[in-house]
Amino acid sequence: MFHNRPHSMQSMRMGDLLGHVRAEFDALTVESNRLKQLNEEYARILEQQMNELEAIKRTFYEIQANHGDYRSKLDDDLHNRRPLPDEHAGKRMKLDDPKKEILPAMIQGGGLPQFSRSMGPNPGFPPA
Repeated sequence: MFHNRPHSMQSMRMGDLLGHVRAEFDALTVESNRLKQLNEEYARILEQQMNELEAIKRTFYEIQANHGDYRSKLDDDLHNRRPLPDEHAGKRMKLDDPKKEILPAMIQGGGLPQFSRSMGPNPGFPPA
């Protein structure tokens, strides 16, 4: 089949085929370079995100350790605090009139709290 064609036509056909191969090779080279650049970019992004994740983990562990320290200190403070006497523990004392319940600490601590003039001398309590 090729023997019947002249040598110049075979060379021309071969040149065309090589041209198509070369064009395909060049297109694949361009695509390959583009994919390599994308791969490098994704690798950089992944490395940045991994570094951020490590920083977040370090911060979390520091916060967790600080929380443990604060919790321990609070537990120690609560354990070492002086207990309040029963009469100051917030129990209510009933007076003659059950409508007039007040905290014992207010009675023993120097009287009733001061109120503003707009509220009157002792709002909610009978005059002394």
